[in-house]
Amino acid sequence: MRVCRNLPCIALLVIGLVLASCTRPGPPPPLVAQGLSRPGELQLAKAERGSIERTITLAGTVVPELTIIVSASLAGQVAAVHVEPGQAVTAGQKLVTLETGELQEHARQAEVAWEAARARYAQVQGAMDRWARLGELQVAASSLVNWATEAQGRVSTLPAMYVPAFSELATQQVQLAHMLQEAVMSLASEASAASGEALEAAAAACRQAEAAYQAAMLLLSGAVITAPAAGTVSAVQVAPASVVAPGQPLLSLVDEASLLVEVPIPQHELDRTRPGTRVWLSFRTGPSIEAVVTSLSPVADIRTRAFSARVRSSEPWPATWRAGLLVEAKFITERVDGVIIPSQSVVTLQGQSTVYVWQNGAIQARPVVLGLAGAGAVEIRQGLSEGEQVVVGAREIRRFQVIRPGARTP
Repeated sequence: MRVCRNLPCIALLVIGLVLASCTRPGPPPPLVAQGLSRPGELQLAKAERGSIERTITLAGTVVPELTIIVSASLAGQVAAVHVEPGQAVTAGQKLVTLETGELQEHARQAEVAWEAARARYAQVQGAMDRWARLGELQVAASSLVNWATEAQGRVSTLPAMYVPAFSELATQQVQLAHMLQEAVMSLASEASAASGEALEAAAAACRQAEAAYQAAMLLLSGAVITAPAAGTVSAVQVAPASVVAPGQPLLSLVDEASLLVEVPIPQHELDRTRPGTRVWLSFRTGPSIEAVVTSLSPVADIRTRAFSARVRSSEPWPATWRAGLLVEAKFITERVDGVIIPSQSVVTLQGQSTVYVWQNGAIQARPVVLGLAGAGAVEIRQGLSEGEQVVVGAREIRRFQVIRPGARTP
């Protein structure tokens, strides 16, 4: 068997290569690894004056500002339901019809009674017209009395032989005329009193019959339930053949032209949410709508311990938004104007917020006082001026290390 004399040398060479690969220093870590096109490059950002907002995003529900509950005005059985949920209706449109057989019969009887009362009134009125003619008899009786009295006065002008006979006759005529006058006056008085009472009674009966007829027709009209205003049917609580009672809800209408969003506000956000707070509303990938908090409930929900905020917008609502839709509500709870830098520029050194400032060809670690943060930016209240440049994404940079922007670390 042939043994290779160079085997020990080869083994030593392999071991040396392995050791060399283990001890060889690797490439230096990149200076800034986040947000750079190539590792090791320096990215700077200028401190600029601008605005920053603090936001909270919550879920809200689209609700109608006005809901109309349509109820039954009388008891009965539902004959037909003419609408369905989601259907748009106009004011006065027929919604529900109740069975009207008994109501129609009641209205017919009331109409017959009213017609009879009017006929009775006309009859009494005609009798009064006839009684009014007694006045003519009164005038005639008075004229007769006057004539008899005058005739009695002229008896004395007659020859003496005729005076006794004509005097007695004239006296009888005067007495008869007075008796006739008194009888006519008495009859006229009694007839007038009787006719007045009868006419008043007939008129009262006519009014009562008319009121009963109007009430019957009102009941009959209540069997046809119509929409009190234009809107959209949100719910229907009855079906054909069901029995309803007076005041029982039949269906509800909403006005989708006047929507609002109700958002439950957690207790820890209550101090930053108030009427006038700006809100951006959105649904999925659709456009956002600017709105504002108009009211906040004074009492928390007993189950969620949240306070309901009502959010309204002056902009038109999207055509696809409906009552009950769940939307995203982004509240702008705070807004400040100041010096703004990217939040990735801030690091913590020995418990102090610090930024690396590029100044005069060198990087200097500078403590800063932070303000409001949000949307990838942070406000610098102290320690940095507008226009200065800071390193973005820096984590481990030695103080005063001279590096040119865009240069690789050695």
